[in-house]
Amino acid sequence: MDFDMWVALGGLLGVLLVVRAIVGKLQKKHKVLRVSERTIEASRGIAVRYLPMVEDNKDSLIDIMELPCDKQQIKSALKVMAYCFTRKRKHQDLARIKSAFVALHRFQDGDLTDQYTINAAAREKERLVNEIEDYLSKHFA
Repeated sequence: MDFDMWVALGGLLGVLLVVRAIVGKLQKKHKVLRVSERTIEASRGIAVRYLPMVEDNKDSLIDIMELPCDKQQIKSALKVMAYCFTRKRKHQDLARIKSAFVALHRFQDGDLTDQYTINAAAREKERLVNEIEDYLSKHFA
């Protein structure tokens, strides 16, 4: 009789653990982002230098050497600005930042008229669209 009781108790504990795991995955976890004022100011400075370069809304490629800093820094700065504009519900500014983020594909290295470079820019544009949408949906949905 003791053995049957322990088996039943173990089975019940196993079922409870499975239910807990399923419920834990179903609950949406919100990641809390904290951004310092210093980071916001540095990001704003990068964005102010970068935005005029892409707000002509053209698709022509530009030499990567014209960027004010490397692409990764610009991407990080634009994500910080997207965070700020989302929190402040400034949807027009957020759309501007998203557009500028995707426009990073225009900055390429090498021969800007070469078909390989043009194709690389198109692939990068697709990746950038996915990256900013994924970032916004994970942190602000």
